[in-house]
Amino acid sequence: ENTDDFDWVRRSGSTPSLNTGPATDHTMKTVLGYYMYVETSFFPLQDGDVASLRSPEYNVSTLGCTACMLEFWYHMYGSSIGKLEVYLEQPTDKQLPFRNKIWTLAGDQ
Repeated sequence: ENTDDFDWVRRSGSTPSLNTGPATDHTMKTVLGYYMYVETSFFPLQDGDVASLRSPEYNVSTLGCTACMLEFWYHMYGSSIGKLEVYLEQPTDKQLPFRNKIWTLAGDQ
């Protein structure tokens, strides 16, 4: 995403900063699995900074689901945790898609 201020990183094992991230991924629960994270301990982040992570586009009509679901796990630990927001983008006739915030969580969890 080229409109964000910093980036998500794909990682296995512990995060580089002590006492902040998970030691393993959620699914495999070993250092062989991967997870995505944002490092906020080493960089001078400002209020309002954004790190965007976008999934591929899914066309629900071709998936055949009438009640599609997004499922994910999170680990928000540390003194400089901001907030995690999930948006649903839907195409429109206009140039920009319609974005609707569907979930948010803030702070150390």
